Amino acid sequence: MVKNISLVRATYVNDYISVLRDAGAPIERYLAESLLPKSIELTPQLRISLPIALSWVAKVGHEMHPMELGLRASEQVIVSSFSSLRQKIVGSVPSGIKRLEALLLAMQQEDPTLKLGISKTHNSFEIKINSFHHGHRYICFQEWILLQTIVSVMRSFKGQSWCPVAMCFASHIRPPETVFKAFPDTRVLIRCPHTSITILQTDLVNTVSKEGASAVELRSFLTSKAVHREASAWNFVDFVGTSIKPYLGENLKVETAAKIAGISKRTLQRKLNAHDTSFSQILQEVRFELACDYLNNSTMKVTDVAMALGYARVQNFSRDFRNQKGISPSQYRRKK
Repeated sequence: MVKNISLVRATYVNDYISVLRDAGAPIERYLAESLLPKSIELTPQLRISLPIALSWVAKVGHEMHPMELGLRASEQVIVSSFSSLRQKIVGSVPSGIKRLEALLLAMQQEDPTLKLGISKTHNSFEIKINSFHHGHRYICFQEWILLQTIVSVMRSFKGQSWCPVAMCFASHIRPPETVFKAFPDTRVLIRCPHTSITILQTDLVNTVSKEGASAVELRSFLTSKAVHREASAWNFVDFVGTSIKPYLGENLKVETAAKIAGISKRTLQRKLNAHDTSFSQILQEVRFELACDYLNNSTMKVTDVAMALGYARVQNFSRDFRNQKGISPSQYRRKK
């Protein structure tokens, strides 16, 4: 098991790319020089290394104030930008308390390295978030996404003018005036031991359905068995498979996979051998797992699927797919 590896969905990095492109940054050139996947904007639901993403955003956005860049990018985080699972979970519960609870559980499932906790004062709740990368110089980029995700859910039933009582950042970077203007009724603190957001209890018992929030729901929110514990750490094989998915169209080599994991090629191979597998085996499994996902999307041609997976010729893809699945890509699609 590995506890110090974090992956983030590409959609959140794309929010930063959108802001930076509007500011005139040469995104394509910076992508070509980086370890980020070149097709990152085409694969928003796939996951990439958080440390690589943080350093890349800081490099490309060096002319912007980091806290302002974080604010502007995170403003694009809305409920509809969540993963389909998150949208389903968050949208299926009636009360503010339960909706927020569902979001926190989904956040922890998406990034098992996060530690979430909730503490209560006489009239408010403080939601605490600890990330393994809190010591990173530009952790504010992740903090903004995490906090704004919670804000967007609160605003889904409290209105777009809603603001939390306080937002605390582990980052040491002082916010510019634009941050205080965006959250005029919020105390914004830096250099805190953890990332957190404080919400009034009266805001959380507000409901979006006709049924009122009960005291039972309030107690449930405080004692939720999943929110207060650390989720299972990444299995190393799962991490490697998940982290290389966005790179399948780039003739991925084991050396690149090692750099993504932040270890040497030899260490990567040794760890995989210890799990009775190899990089080439994982690459093959992930390639056809993703191929099936693409084929389930009826708008994507088989030729496009082949190209997305790094094949120069669709015939080679069809041959390998048949060898792996026993049927052709077209037959697989018709079965669905």
